[in-house]
Amino acid sequence: MKLLLVVSISILAFATTDHASAHYDNFCADKVQESIERAREWLWDRQEDDGSWGEISTHRPFPTGYTAIIAFALLESGVNPQYPPMEEALEWMEENHSEMTYSLGLRCNAWEIANRVTGDLYQERLMYETQQLINSQDEGRYGYIARGEGMQDSFCNSNTQYGNYGVWAGVMGDVQVPAEYWRIVERHWLEYQNDDGGWAYRSGSSSETMTSAGIASLYVVMDNLHLDRFVRPGRGGQPDAVTEAIEYLNDRFEDSLRSGFRTSHGGCIYYHLFGIERIGLAGGIKHFGGIDWYRAGASLLIEEQRDDGSWSGRRGSNVSTAYALLFLSRGQRPVLFNKLQFDGDWDNRPRDLAGLCEWMTRTFETDVYWQVVNFDMPVSDWHDAPILYISGARPPEFTDEQIEQLREYVNQGGVIFSVAEGGSGQFVDGIRRVYRQMFPDYRMEVARPDHELANAHFRLGSQPRLHVISNGVRPLVIHADEDMPLAWH
Repeated sequence: MKLLLVVSISILAFATTDHASAHYDNFCADKVQESIERAREWLWDRQEDDGSWGEISTHRPFPTGYTAIIAFALLESGVNPQYPPMEEALEWMEENHSEMTYSLGLRCNAWEIANRVTGDLYQERLMYETQQLINSQDEGRYGYIARGEGMQDSFCNSNTQYGNYGVWAGVMGDVQVPAEYWRIVERHWLEYQNDDGGWAYRSGSSSETMTSAGIASLYVVMDNLHLDRFVRPGRGGQPDAVTEAIEYLNDRFEDSLRSGFRTSHGGCIYYHLFGIERIGLAGGIKHFGGIDWYRAGASLLIEEQRDDGSWSGRRGSNVSTAYALLFLSRGQRPVLFNKLQFDGDWDNRPRDLAGLCEWMTRTFETDVYWQVVNFDMPVSDWHDAPILYISGARPPEFTDEQIEQLREYVNQGGVIFSVAEGGSGQFVDGIRRVYRQMFPDYRMEVARPDHELANAHFRLGSQPRLHVISNGVRPLVIHADEDMPLAWH
């Protein structure tokens, strides 16, 4: 595991990137950062003397709901939990318990983030509230009330998503969660999936928001329950339920964005965008319906942000602004790896880069992500990441045009990292043929033990053998014959 961190971080030192062109003209990184800063300032201005943000007034009381979602959003946007106003907010949350599913799910995520830089200061609270959520479900379903005594009212898939989300935060914070919990959760989401691939609020017609809820929950189930299915190459690929649900969103994504701000239901567009961001990052998805979801969503949010830095919505400006801040902050984090999708067994280990990026994030305390790209995209879109990752157990069958795309990516500053899953000799022979065609004037050589790739951050006593194609200035290709993705997955 450590070796790949060395490989990937070291490649960053050699590679240059060129950001893909936006689908929406008003997107730019500076505007996003300005929008984030204005939103944070507005939220801090509304903090009350006791450290909270007051109570949400809807058809049900959420005494800690405003504070939970705003603290979570501010932490995700980069605010240090030891910043005095944030400390006050977290202290207020500790002193004011919750019995509501939405609030608990958000609180658990806030505790988990705060623990990362405070020496697990809030671990006891995270453990308690994770268990409270586990004890509040019935057949994998959640209602509004979560007292730790089973489900107290009728369920909905929105509450269920946030219950699952809170327990997932517990897992990420090293809270022990029984495998049986995830089995029950999986049964629920599979049972309630509609024939069109989507999910409804309870039953009936599918919606985009509840479909993203189902996808996010099944990704968490896969990571906590089914990773052993992918030990042997050839058994990979994400579950059919997830694939069908993503197709449902692909067909409706652009309409859901453009109409979301303009209708009476527009207050939920912020909730919707947060769901899209969750599954986009979790699944390495760059496009929905051919649209770069982050650039599109960020562009629309920048358009809709009010002069004072807030956003308006059906659930009030506090909730809308917190969701918008979550989307903008989390979605702009750097993409380190692109995983190449091609005709073949490219996805034997569907969670390999997810696991690797999570480990890297925690080890270096810097969030990094991954995404999937394919040959139908322009090469400029591949440059969201400095590393193009190619894996498989069968020989890749690339066309001459596709090989030219790979060459173009490398010539523009990218690096290819390839790995033979299962130590497959067929893949090794096939990918080496590709490289000989790409770079006939360069030889692939075994990296020396003192190569920068193996010593940049850790001095490793043992390591898989790395093969490198270099132009004398930087690596163009790095290849490993050993099955490294198995450990990451």
